Amino acid sequence: MSYSGEKVKHVPAPPPGKLGKAELYSLSIGQVIGAGIITLIGPAVAETGQSTWLAYLVAIILGFLLIMPILFLTSTLRLGGGYYSIIAGIPKLQNPVFDLSAPGFFSQGTSGFIAAVYLFSYSTYGYALTMSYGKDAKNAKRDIPWAIIASIPTLILLYCGVAIVGTGVLPLEAVANKPLTDVAQVILSKPLFVFFMIGGPIMALMTTMNSSMAYYAIPIQQSCEDGWFPKSFAAKNRFGVSWKIMTVLYLVGLIPLVLGFDINTITKNIMLLNSVLSFLYSYAYYQLPKKYPQAWAKSKLHMPNGAYYVMVTVSLLAYVTVFFDSMRSLTPVVAIVSIAVIVCCMIFGFVRSKHPDVQVETSMWEE
Repeated sequence: MSYSGEKVKHVPAPPPGKLGKAELYSLSIGQVIGAGIITLIGPAVAETGQSTWLAYLVAIILGFLLIMPILFLTSTLRLGGGYYSIIAGIPKLQNPVFDLSAPGFFSQGTSGFIAAVYLFSYSTYGYALTMSYGKDAKNAKRDIPWAIIASIPTLILLYCGVAIVGTGVLPLEAVANKPLTDVAQVILSKPLFVFFMIGGPIMALMTTMNSSMAYYAIPIQQSCEDGWFPKSFAAKNRFGVSWKIMTVLYLVGLIPLVLGFDINTITKNIMLLNSVLSFLYSYAYYQLPKKYPQAWAKSKLHMPNGAYYVMVTVSLLAYVTVFFDSMRSLTPVVAIVSIAVIVCCMIFGFVRSKHPDVQVETSMWEE
């Protein structure tokens, strides 16, 4: 979708914000580590058994491949609207979790292992959303890429460690399709289990909700300012919070609970949406060296254009595999409804772009 000159309002780059490396790293980890680590282990065990930890490791690598262009984009430009800006217990182990020849390793074969990888992939790349804090970071083009990279070894240690314990303590049939809390009850005393529930699942869920609500409000708020939605929808309270947007986000988050969707359906549906949107993002990634040649040349992560295009293509192909896996895993009704909703949103965007109230403000800056 292109815009004529009168549809684009050039906004000067805002001054540096207050978020440093520590704050951005905390936001990155908070966005990616959530209740999924508690709920996804069981379904993955049912797919691949004791190789669950290895599936998580591969999923983390896949997750990085999916968001790899963002690393280079954030080292080149400050983004004020996130994706919107782009498009406008070890000692108690009993099971042989490291024995690749054990019957429980790759318990459902290659297909089961691949299914577990794609299931996990949803919970492995949320740290990319840190890009949305380009307006609020002290040194966005240095610190945001650093926070993204620093998140990866943290995920490997935490996710793979949890998966090893989750599949190494109880028999696989006692863990498959069960939450990780069942394992925690076995290896922890009652006081420690209570502490684990508060400090683990509950806190993980709270950090993800806080980070995600804050992130997802940013592109919606920017779209309201640009005229896609009523400007009143982006109204802020005295604390500077877009309370209307966050209320709607909260209500939308309740829909899967009301409809009784299981965690597999929720995860695959989100991955379907993300993969469709990624095709649009990828087009924008390809444009970076052409649209911002000077900023790209100054980037600390600059590489030859050919190598950059190869990297973007690898990311795009990874998303293509996620798209087909999501379509394969969802029921026909859910898949059709989800695609229909995406198409309706695209039609709305096309029709709304003709409205005189739509005036896109620049939210990407080279400074």
